Amino acid sequence: MRMHKGTYSQRRTSRKMEKKSTNNTRPREGRSHASRLTINIPKNTLTALKILVAQRETTIREIVTNLIEREVSKERVAV
Repeated sequence: MRMHKGTYSQRRTSRKMEKKSTNNTRPREGRSHASRLTINIPKNTLTALKILVAQRETTIREIVTNLIEREVSKERVAV
């Protein structure tokens, strides 16, 4: 157990500062707005996707966005 020196108020402040931030979002890299899409995919598919992302040194978001944009452009859907 860690011992804190100082007043009760100082100890409480110290504990608050030790908590991890719940804001773990990444910068948007120039995007003005991003919407959330949640899907369920088979475990093996997700594993393969994670491996692909690591090999390409990119993100799942970039891979999925590129694939969706490619499919949308094939159908000539106006966005």
